[in-house]
Amino acid sequence: MAIEIYNHSTRFNGALIYYVTAGEQIKYPLVFLHGAPWGEKSWDVVRELAKHFYVIAPEQPAFGRSDPLPTYTNLPEQYADVVHYILREEKLDEAKPIIVAQSFGGNAAHGYLKKYPKNIRCLVLTDAVMPTMPIPRTWRILFQQVILSTIGGTLAPLVPRFIKRWIVKKVWHRYNIVWDALETYPKRIRSLAYNTAARIYRSQRTGKPYMEVDYSACPILMLWGERDGEEHIVAEGGGITHIKIAQKLFEEIRRVNHTAKFVTLHGGHTILYDNPPYVIGEIIQFMNSR
Repeated sequence: MAIEIYNHSTRFNGALIYYVTAGEQIKYPLVFLHGAPWGEKSWDVVRELAKHFYVIAPEQPAFGRSDPLPTYTNLPEQYADVVHYILREEKLDEAKPIIVAQSFGGNAAHGYLKKYPKNIRCLVLTDAVMPTMPIPRTWRILFQQVILSTIGGTLAPLVPRFIKRWIVKKVWHRYNIVWDALETYPKRIRSLAYNTAARIYRSQRTGKPYMEVDYSACPILMLWGERDGEEHIVAEGGGITHIKIAQKLFEEIRRVNHTAKFVTLHGGHTILYDNPPYVIGEIIQFMNSR
């Protein structure tokens, strides 16, 4: 029997935010922060997680059905506030959930660890963005994450709808989805693109990360596809989730958190979506060892 997925929505600072829940409420709460894909395309992961946990999975602002935020100043912490608001709606804001983040979800996960460090039981990063690491100075990252984002943000309010739909489908062809927010709130998407590009460029230029967190605050599990870094498009990490960067981060985490664990998986950047039972099995094994 398929596990039921329940749709919810709430408003945060004027933005309509959607999220889903799945699993039995008596089970331990787990927040799943998607990368790409999202929405219904990620429900296989949600259902697999729901076999073991009570899952809360936001469609993060500007993804799927959720509106972008009106302004972007500090994306990781703003998105963390959205997560915390949803947990309050679910009366789970003091429940110390497990946070599982894939790709883009690493932003909100790190923001949550920074703002709510006492409210996390465990942080699981799987091929996730790592805002606490300096962005490598490579032309690939500069072009894909800075130049393309800036161009896309600039053109978003100007380009006719049918052209935007064609471009988005081409860029995200692997997932066969359309970024709804791009059509509804192009100016907000421009703000998001500019803020993201600026953070990455600043990190590249200064050689410093754009945020710091206390990794000793909770148990940490890092699950990384061995081929993460071979993919060449923004939708698959764009180079900023390279396994070599993840391994360097793990070395830093181990200096302050000796219980942290790093597992290399047989796959690439999207291994969580390609084989949910395989990756989630590693999470279960780690939690059972606590």
